[in-house]
Amino acid sequence: MSERDLQAILQKLKSSSTSYQESSSLLSKAKLTLLKLNALTPQESTSPSLLSLARDVFETGALVSIRAKDPAAFTRYVHQLTPYYELPNEKFGGGSKSSGEKNKITGLYLLLLLTQGDYSGFHTELEGLELREMGTKKVEEDKYLGYPIKLERWLMEGSYDLVWRAMEGGKLLPSEEYGVFSEILINQIRSEIASSSETAYPSLPISSTKNLLFLPSEGAVVEFAQHRGWLIEDGRIYFPNQKLKGGVNVEAGEVAEEKEVSMMAIENTLGYARQLETIPSTTSSRPKKDFHHPYTPYDIQETFMQTVYDVLEEGKIGILESPTGTGKSLSLICGGLTWLREWKGREWVGLWEGEQGKDGKGGVGDGGKGKVNGSEKGKVGSSTHMEVDFDEEEEDEPDWIRDAARERKKREMLRKREELEARLRRVREKERRERDQMNGVGRGAKRRKMGIDDGQNGSEMNEEDFVLEDWDSDAEGGGNSKTGDEAVFSKETLELMEAVGMRAKKIEEEEDEVDEMKIFYCSRTHSQLTQFINELRRVNFPPSIPPSDLQQTPSPDLSEAIKHLTLGSRKNLCINPKVNTLPSVTAINERCAELQQSSTPPSHKCPYLPTPDTKPLVHAFRDHSLATIRDIEDMGSLGRQLSICPYYASRAAIKRAEIITLPYPLLLQKSARDALGISLKGNVVIIDEAHNLMDAISGIYGSEISLRELKLGREMLGTYLKRFARRLGGKNRVYVAQVVRVVDSLVGYLEGKLGGKAIDGIVDEKELLSGKGVDQINLFKLIRYLQESKLARKIESYATHTANEAPPSSTPRKPPPTTPILHTITSLLHSLTHPTHEGRLFFSKPSPPSQNLITLKFLLLDPSPHLSPLLSLPRALLLAGGTMSPFSTYTSHLFPSVPPSRITTLSCGHVVPKENLFVGIVSRGPMGRELRFDYKNRGDAEMVQELGRVLLNVCAVVGGGVVVFFPSYGFLAEVIAQLSLPPATSNPSTPSTPSNPANNSTQSPHPTSLLHRLTQKKPLFTESKSESSDSILAAYSACIAADPRKGALLFSVVGGKLSEGINFSDDLGRCVVLVGLPYPNAGTAEWRARGEWVERGVVGRLIGEKGNEDGDRRGEGGDGDGEGKGQNGYVVGKGGERGEESEREGGGVGWGEDSWDGERGWGAGRG
Repeated sequence: MSERDLQAILQKLKSSSTSYQESSSLLSKAKLTLLKLNALTPQESTSPSLLSLARDVFETGALVSIRAKDPAAFTRYVHQLTPYYELPNEKFGGGSKSSGEKNKITGLYLLLLLTQGDYSGFHTELEGLELREMGTKKVEEDKYLGYPIKLERWLMEGSYDLVWRAMEGGKLLPSEEYGVFSEILINQIRSEIASSSETAYPSLPISSTKNLLFLPSEGAVVEFAQHRGWLIEDGRIYFPNQKLKGGVNVEAGEVAEEKEVSMMAIENTLGYARQLETIPSTTSSRPKKDFHHPYTPYDIQETFMQTVYDVLEEGKIGILESPTGTGKSLSLICGGLTWLREWKGREWVGLWEGEQGKDGKGGVGDGGKGKVNGSEKGKVGSSTHMEVDFDEEEEDEPDWIRDAARERKKREMLRKREELEARLRRVREKERRERDQMNGVGRGAKRRKMGIDDGQNGSEMNEEDFVLEDWDSDAEGGGNSKTGDEAVFSKETLELMEAVGMRAKKIEEEEDEVDEMKIFYCSRTHSQLTQFINELRRVNFPPSIPPSDLQQTPSPDLSEAIKHLTLGSRKNLCINPKVNTLPSVTAINERCAELQQSSTPPSHKCPYLPTPDTKPLVHAFRDHSLATIRDIEDMGSLGRQLSICPYYASRAAIKRAEIITLPYPLLLQKSARDALGISLKGNVVIIDEAHNLMDAISGIYGSEISLRELKLGREMLGTYLKRFARRLGGKNRVYVAQVVRVVDSLVGYLEGKLGGKAIDGIVDEKELLSGKGVDQINLFKLIRYLQESKLARKIESYATHTANEAPPSSTPRKPPPTTPILHTITSLLHSLTHPTHEGRLFFSKPSPPSQNLITLKFLLLDPSPHLSPLLSLPRALLLAGGTMSPFSTYTSHLFPSVPPSRITTLSCGHVVPKENLFVGIVSRGPMGRELRFDYKNRGDAEMVQELGRVLLNVCAVVGGGVVVFFPSYGFLAEVIAQLSLPPATSNPSTPSTPSNPANNSTQSPHPTSLLHRLTQKKPLFTESKSESSDSILAAYSACIAADPRKGALLFSVVGGKLSEGINFSDDLGRCVVLVGLPYPNAGTAEWRARGEWVERGVVGRLIGEKGNEDGDRRGEGGDGDGEGKGQNGYVVGKGGERGEESEREGGGVGWGEDSWDGERGWGAGRG
């Protein structure tokens, strides 16, 4: 068939004599023709004439559906027309008819949304129209689009008479199709008026009701009243619950009831007024704030941004919940940066008007309030971020001299601000020209020629490199880990340099930079931060300095770009190829520090490290990083281009930055903050994806090591000592011997537990360190020695060197662990220094037990002590996430000492209409097999095969991307192994190494297996612990972009790298499948300890509250066997009293059958 056939079909469709059945048949033929011509969706190669025909087919189908009163079919046609309407008119050949029936169809769709009560969908569609067209006025002037817009406005105003007049007789209808909705809207209006009348009046005359409901006759009123269940007597309509019964006189009853209604109205009004009084006046009386949102925000986004603003302004803690897909990141940016620019503007004005210091650097514990009016002598605004120094002599001068000096200082600060903005503009212009010229050659190419011959690679390393430096455990600061001047000069020389001013210059230069008030934005991964940074590129904000002051500068520029900086670890930012390729973060950190030591030969030092000679490069890096908004990869590229280390050079930009993005570990660890040179004092901290916060803190301070790793570490220690024992200094020999004894004690403990019956249990620290002589070891000194002496790296490097020097063997060598074993041991020993109530040590064995497989693990239970700096240092703290409820989890566990008045919570709904989302539970597969993915059934091969058939059917009908989440990595591997086998040979008892066709595994699924059939439907990508989530996501996205119709399939894990913070937008996530529920095994020692800790916390809070009430009173007895004693505000309760208090407050512990990794599931919470 050809375009001529399509034209013939269209002519028949547009004929008035064609019935609906005939039209449906013709439309099916037309769509088949379009499919054969590859024009069902717009393509680049489609000709303008064929595009016009295809659009006309769908438009005709939409109009036919409206006439047939088939809203579902009409909606489908509208969605099919959307890609055509987004094309420019030139694609259709131009001309007056190039837009087709676009406005008519769109107006009908708006009217359909209005009749369905979908006001959010209505405004979403209208917002897109206003962006595509030339403004709201032009949209409303169009006869097709203006009609539903006016109706919606009148409906919102309650002007039902205007709606009635617009629809009466069809005189004002833009076309006959619009009349289909008239009766629907009129009925809706009547229903609204009837419901209001039932509440407002006890009765109404029939004649009044006729006019009120826009009914044509009194007979229609009677019919409507009967339908509503109203009572008609003596020419009046009595509404339900209004007519008195029992033979009471109606007229007398009317008076009584009218009084009752009046009293009810008065009572309701007073109650409403009382509720209004509880709302802060700042939200009820203030005008609507402009948050500079790039689009028209939804109501919940307005509320979210206002709450962010209020929390920052009042210096509080905010816990905000907004579901995924509601624009949370953009709302955080707009609310936070609007406040920041306004705060800086107020601070600037305060410097010159004597109002300085009103917004100090106090922490969230005191509401962010600093000193009122800086009182430090010689300083204006001494408690603010911007400070202006005046000479002491000026204190006694006349006012006009002081005013002149103040004006001079003001001009000086304006000049510096103008110089900074001018530098950044030049950088942006230069980068724009380079992009335009596609010139990717950087000046760093010349410097990189020198390379790095570190002398410590493979066979080039000699044994001297493995010998430990002398260690002095009693030295101030400890050990030998000094860097910079301290590593080069003696203490006396450093004092002399400081006396003559040689060291003060650096400090003066640093103090010359204004430390701007800033927002620290933190999320879990750099992928999530990159998505936030992409949103940051969309917004623009007014300058922080008033325009009247900016006019005083030589070249006034009213624009002020956002100064953003992203920070990362050495692993993310190191550009030295001989360092960033090392296997672990610890190895990279140690090697970097080693290359800075004074003992390292100059030819072996890192050429990218900033030095006094490369200060211009550091300044260039600072300006480039602030000039444009960059993600972590851009920072690495900039460092390579300028041949300067991004990790160290980025510190020069910290003071001038307005918003700094960084991952959890860099914010939550004091050592990381100190290493980066960032201060939280007086600034704002925003933690996104904060539902991970407690797990993140536990992960940072937790540790785990297996018996196999301990034995390997002991073997490496023995090998090292055998070779270098005689060359170790006295202190080194002592500490290495202590490490050996501690490792032997850990090995002995786990070997003892390995032979026991218990699968897991809580470890007694005394029993763990009961080895010979271990009780005489100063654990704190030993930990510091392990952290600073580089023993772990020396031993690991020597082991690798020895293995490389050994003759080739037929047995393949196992790759070294990614983290040096001694670092893991150090982390475990450090966990022993935590207070007992903060965490627990556990041992665990796999089930069924396997030889030498036993693990020692420390779990941090109480994260609140490690969060205390975030409560005392910042001005305000915001926790935001998609699932933050119940808020009591955070207030009780993270902020137990913060009063409720200092905490603001907000929970927002979603903006997506319910009809745009389908959620269903699949309990049985295509073959009728029950799908029950609990612990007892997870090894059922038939059930896994049934799951494969379900996924096969899903992939057959869903285009684009399908994402499947599994409860754990272990079960994901089992599923892949089972699906790789032919259905007839699937056997849960036969272990199989799972193949991963998406990750280029050497094994591939059997040709008849379900996994092979799945990969034929959609290319499969599988998340793994070892691979980068960024690379998997990039490959998955590229596959879908190449063929959106076929799409791709992604297997992921709940709680894994791809389970949160990833925007699976549009074709990336057309369907999401969750296999089972990721319940933990509540029977393990770890989860029992968690449960006891939560229960102890809940009960402790309850009895603590009671103790606060009782004070020093002493009481005995109570309900049941309850017994309590109170002293100094603390009560210990036993028996029934404790149980009843828990139940009363909504706290409790419950057990549920069939959880994921065991037969019982545990949960606790507060109501």
